[in-house]
Amino acid sequence: MFSMLLELSTNCNSCGNPLPINAFTEKVFCNKCNKDNVLSADLWKSLLEELLGEVVTFQDSEGRPSKVMTGQYNFDMLYGRKNARCNKCKTDIPEEELDKFTESGKYNCKKCGAGVFVRQATELLQSIYPSAKYIVSEDENMLKGSSEKPEEKNSAKPVLFTCPSCAGNLEIDGKERIIECTFCKSKVYLPDDLWFSLHPVVSKERWYITFDNKLLSESMPEWSSLYDAVIDEEGNVYVASTMDTFDKELTVWSYSPDMKKRWAINNLNLEKENSHIAVSRKGELYVWNKNGRSLTVLSTKDGSVLRKIKGEQKTKDNPYTFTVENCEAMISDTDGTLLALIKSTFVRFNPDGTRTSLWGSAAENESKGFFSRLFSGSDDKIDIPDSDPDDTPKLDKLEDKPRTLDSYYIRMFSGWDNCLYIYKEDYDVIRVAKYTRSGEMEWNTSFKFGETGKKISADSKGNVYIVGTDEDKKSKLMRLSPDAKNFDVVLKDISEGGNFVFDSDDMVLVSPDGVINIINTNGQLRVFNPDYSVKFISNTLKEDDADYREELSRNN
Repeated sequence: MFSMLLELSTNCNSCGNPLPINAFTEKVFCNKCNKDNVLSADLWKSLLEELLGEVVTFQDSEGRPSKVMTGQYNFDMLYGRKNARCNKCKTDIPEEELDKFTESGKYNCKKCGAGVFVRQATELLQSIYPSAKYIVSEDENMLKGSSEKPEEKNSAKPVLFTCPSCAGNLEIDGKERIIECTFCKSKVYLPDDLWFSLHPVVSKERWYITFDNKLLSESMPEWSSLYDAVIDEEGNVYVASTMDTFDKELTVWSYSPDMKKRWAINNLNLEKENSHIAVSRKGELYVWNKNGRSLTVLSTKDGSVLRKIKGEQKTKDNPYTFTVENCEAMISDTDGTLLALIKSTFVRFNPDGTRTSLWGSAAENESKGFFSRLFSGSDDKIDIPDSDPDDTPKLDKLEDKPRTLDSYYIRMFSGWDNCLYIYKEDYDVIRVAKYTRSGEMEWNTSFKFGETGKKISADSKGNVYIVGTDEDKKSKLMRLSPDAKNFDVVLKDISEGGNFVFDSDDMVLVSPDGVINIINTNGQLRVFNPDYSVKFISNTLKEDDADYREELSRNN
């Protein structure tokens, strides 16, 4: 069982006195001024939604204090990783016991006998945390609000009080602060000393949210910085990121088309900067850092390490070694070979790291099988220079079966239409070239598009999707037709009536069926269906979009 501890307080919005929040409720009654304090659903979401991603990284019994300022309330909060327990004797409550008492609402502590209130996670809580299961150790009285006053902790006998008007003896039960004298019918306001003796100060207590471990493990994680991302034929996305701002090493993880985490691995001993990933169509994920020589191969199914391809420095006797040092871009081809651009030089490796033909000769192998025909030939002995060669062609000067290319900010991807795409952003111009698998260029085009995201992608029909801004800084998702003759806007900026705001770190990943993932740093993800309707937006982006709409409304 995984449980998150919460201890929360604020000040009454009416009288300013301390107000403990000992329950997950949208209305908290202040017994000092007899007024309700409303805690809206949006307020609870802003308080809680970022906590779980942090708490799951805590050690057992680790906690952290926090001060949260909102427009209406300021909160003092303690949150942490702690088993749900009895607040009276501090004894943990076994998970199997919780399952028994969610209907009755009461669990009697096995050690001290105290009653512990237990209920199932509410609809609101599950909208914040889909994996939330139970809420434990709340103050049951606090859930009643002002419509049904909390049970008093005073004696069963009424308290006698003298009417200040007629001196008649009044019996006070503490249910109302303004009472009517039974003798003279005067309205009597009970003084503070009497009222507070009948209503002892409510102290701040800890309460707990427990989570379904299976659902929790499947929930989308929060990530901090994004370094690379790729998508496979089934629509599973693979991400290279850090999970916390202070992480030094890379975490590689995957989520499914229904936005559930599949697996994560963080023991690859790779620095986060300059790390990249590529996915094959044979269930392998390639991970490398261009400051090293070796490559790690993971299983796309569970993230386990399948093998490592050890990189070596070339020697006189062995000039054609495997290496990913200074590898700016690499793809896994449809036949499983790896096409890499290293020091402005194209080279191709077999899955075991040995060299193979770069483009091959279709004429020489006309009678052979398709991939054998394309990738056999004599151009497997290509030397990777010690430094970038001079006079390498720019992308706009590239021809058929290229051997070199100025690799500064060059990116590549293998399209679901079985073509190779090479692209580069150069200030306000983006250039894209499309190649067949045998190395023939189909087209090479460029267009102005303001600032462009870090990664573009294409669907199975060859439509290329590019995210960026126009000359007026308006966000756009553009679609380049398979023949590169048409360039259309498919999603517009919020300011133009759309539901989109671009960020320069955005990476576009398109599945073969046309589902579009736009992933960014700081846990930001947008997913659109093939008809461009919204499928998923992460909570942080929802907030950003709301703030943007509010700003637009103010300015207009």
